[in-house]
Amino acid sequence: MGWLQGWLTGGDSELGWDDLIDRIAGAIAQRRQFGRKGESVFPAEVQVTVIAPAQGLDVIRGFLEEAELDRRVQAELANRCDCELSALPLCTYTAAEGPRLDVQIDERQGIASWQIEVGGGDRAGDRLDVPNKRELRFGRGQWHGGDAQFRNDLIVSTNDAFVSRRAGRLFRVGHSFEVEALDQGDFLTVHRKGESRIRPARSASGRVTLRSGDEIELSSGTGQTVRLVFRRLPG
Repeated sequence: MGWLQGWLTGGDSELGWDDLIDRIAGAIAQRRQFGRKGESVFPAEVQVTVIAPAQGLDVIRGFLEEAELDRRVQAELANRCDCELSALPLCTYTAAEGPRLDVQIDERQGIASWQIEVGGGDRAGDRLDVPNKRELRFGRGQWHGGDAQFRNDLIVSTNDAFVSRRAGRLFRVGHSFEVEALDQGDFLTVHRKGESRIRPARSASGRVTLRSGDEIELSSGTGQTVRLVFRRLPG
């Protein structure tokens, strides 16, 4: 994934991608406490700030923008603390200037507020706040499944039959989200300005990264669409 030269640490050695992940996971692990039954307990949300000299900030920021970094940090932290991924905090990442490489962890609440604006369909014009959860389901109506036992976290349509009840899932990864198509299949596409449509169902991982301003389109294949504009709110 790359490496960072010794001027970040003040020495002559190189700091690799794996080393950066190890440092971040180690810093978060220090915030672990233990519950009544000895289980690992973390803050619900943390802000991870990687401090580096000015000449290394752009490199660090590039690393922190990679969705893979958060996945690797979570996996390393779960392994190190012998706990389930569901027990780990939601993380967002930023870089700040300092004399040498360091990692600072701050407990926060509501560190990244996101909203979806619905265009088209019977909920056109609605704005939906995105819950602070690691995984969210979205689709038509509140419930889905054979016995209607699964709840959608985001109801993007009420009665538009071309929108699947179990349209897709969102996964929170650091600064951004990833979207996966479920029953909507190839009729779920991601649009970015200046880029062609991307179908998560046809990607190698089955997911596509979403950033503020990106749009998810749910279509019928015959011209009907519901568009979900994904935005991070100021502050």
